[in-house]
Amino acid sequence: MEENSYPSFRAIHSVANPLFRDDLILIAIEILPLVPPVDPGVLLENLLRGLAETGYVIIPRFLKLSDTRKLIAECVARVKEGDLRPAAIGRGAGKNILPEIRTDNIHWLESHDLSESQTVYWDKMEDVRTRLNRSLFLGLIELEAHLACFAPGGYYKPHLDCHKKTQSRILSAILYLDEDWVESDGGQLRLYTDNINGVKGPSIDIFPEPGKLVIFVSAEFWHEVRKSSRFRHSLTGWFRGRELMN
Repeated sequence: MEENSYPSFRAIHSVANPLFRDDLILIAIEILPLVPPVDPGVLLENLLRGLAETGYVIIPRFLKLSDTRKLIAECVARVKEGDLRPAAIGRGAGKNILPEIRTDNIHWLESHDLSESQTVYWDKMEDVRTRLNRSLFLGLIELEAHLACFAPGGYYKPHLDCHKKTQSRILSAILYLDEDWVESDGGQLRLYTDNINGVKGPSIDIFPEPGKLVIFVSAEFWHEVRKSSRFRHSLTGWFRGRELMN
């Protein structure tokens, strides 16, 4: 497949304002049955096309079950050891812990000090970053990520993944780790798919399944974590560009 076979991501955003055109707001999950399941390379390439067209994409079985089991075991162990800390809202002097908005506890990954299971995740995400830069010209320069644990009753209210006055987070990427999740457990990711109307527009609920990766444009898509009735574990990352202040 040729390197420039996808439309420029910047061209998609060039229509009058930085929001996607209405005719490009598609439900990414409808694309999935058309993706050949045999070759992982073909799978990723087709899903990158979906990202270019819609701004979000769902990749089932991004990691093998054996790899997600190692990651969740590590997350659970770190919870027991007290390594996870309450997540904050904002950045710098404006950072605050606000449990009325989010209740998860997190542990940031350090690229120079990754565990074996973290390295598997990190290497695959770096491959995605390289492919995205080559195909969509996004200028992604680095990945940041943290383990996250929501206790029963936990939630994260609707929000955008961009700090005020900066647009350095380009793409959000959420990897789910828990097995045997059922609908009554709650904890779905609610993604608001209308970039203009946000939380007042339509949405889809994405079911947590081990190894499933969801990627979306950080500054465009409002989303929330619905309240869950059991512990919910994930690995949340962001592909960052150069720091651009508003």
